[in-house]
Amino acid sequence: MKRIFLLAACIAMLAVLFGCATAPQTPAQIAARVCPLVTDEVSTLAKAGIFTGGAQDTLTDKIQPAVDKVCAASSTVTQFSLQSLSKEAAPLLIDLVNASTLAQADKSKAVLVIGTAQAMIDTALASVVVTGQ
Repeated sequence: MKRIFLLAACIAMLAVLFGCATAPQTPAQIAARVCPLVTDEVSTLAKAGIFTGGAQDTLTDKIQPAVDKVCAASSTVTQFSLQSLSKEAAPLLIDLVNASTLAQADKSKAVLVIGTAQAMIDTALASVVVTGQ
């Protein structure tokens, strides 16, 4: 029952953030909506100390650079960088969370946040305005 409520909450959040008939957005507009969620989650997971060895290296060397490419203040966001974040970094982060020592309830919450951010990106990219980037 809790999962149904979580799914409904995610769907409602997507509808509020992007609307059912969203006007086309630029990659920078998409990043402005998604980055606070993504950066907070990655930062929280990094500070939790749950990743060691190869998992920490993956977080530091693969996931964090992908997030920074989209979310750093000085970054130039492109449709490709958003797609990379959604299709490469998000699934990798989900795998790390699932393999971590977190309690199952915490794993579920983290995966839900990551999946929500991924869905937000994918939904918005469906109507992206290409601005030559």
